[in-house]
Amino acid sequence: MPGQRDDHAPLAEVQVHHGPAATVAAVVGELDMSNADDIHQQLRAAASGATALVVDLSGLGFIDSAGIAILDRLHRELATGPTELRISATPDSVAARTLRLAGMDRVLPMAPAGQDSETAG
Repeated sequence: MPGQRDDHAPLAEVQVHHGPAATVAAVVGELDMSNADDIHQQLRAAASGATALVVDLSGLGFIDSAGIAILDRLHRELATGPTELRISATPDSVAARTLRLAGMDRVLPMAPAGQDSETAG
């Protein structure tokens, strides 16, 4: 039926684009406890070999505390290495509003809106 989700389709996917200044990993769909570990692994893989990783959350329709936790964990993991992490989300997106409500916009390295497309080249 139109409008219904395929039960076998993943809730979220990570679309990775390698640009000259940064690798952009756009997370699209829903990020929750059921897929947070898988998304974390995909983001870690995207960061491998990159000097900068921009995680674009503008395409998320839902993010819960498990999703926020993997972003925090990724931030802590990359803080000691060569890859600079930036989190990007349009100001009116579900992810940006959720991160603001949780106070994580003051903890995570937030990129100005639109920086992800500019850095990907």
